[in-house]
Amino acid sequence: MKRGALVLPLIIGLIVLSSCIYNNGEAIYPKILTNDFTESLIEENTKLRSDITDLKKEISQQEQDIEILIERLEKYYDSPIPKSGPYDWIKGENIIVKDDKIIIELRNASVSSIADTHSLEPLIHKNTNVIEIKPESTKDIHLGDLAAYESNYANGTILHRVISIGIDEEGWYVVMKGDNNPIPDPGKVRFEQIRRIVVGVIY
Repeated sequence: MKRGALVLPLIIGLIVLSSCIYNNGEAIYPKILTNDFTESLIEENTKLRSDITDLKKEISQQEQDIEILIERLEKYYDSPIPKSGPYDWIKGENIIVKDDKIIIELRNASVSSIADTHSLEPLIHKNTNVIEIKPESTKDIHLGDLAAYESNYANGTILHRVISIGIDEEGWYVVMKGDNNPIPDPGKVRFEQIRRIVVGVIY
């Protein structure tokens, strides 16, 4: 027998022996990896990677939903920002309740019906009746009051809310704004422009 023929089986034998796993002195030979087995492992691995990617996306979406929910809950439980409301003109002792009527004792008062401008909804709608008084001085006008005034920039009388009171080189003034309007009314409103102050709303 030739020397080359003996060397090849010897090398193969050494490779097989070196790939064995010994357990308690016994040799355990590894499974032969067939093409089908390898392809199934690759397919399973690919599916697991896809499932992990989907789970990560789902977790990320749930985390975003939780953040939105927490933000909404914080806003819900936060105390509302206080806003200035109209001055309390009509005291309890000025309201007399009888069996057939209610009497409001209020000096210099009148009743007006409001036009449909939407700027003070839902407080005031079309044809809402309001009780008004004529202010005697700037002391009768308070932050948060609803005041009917004549504008230098529009025709007719406008009923809006007093959002600011100040004094400049021309004297006392207020800044007016409709509750639903995005910006204040143009210009400063002087005392002589103010016609009435709303002291009650009747539905």
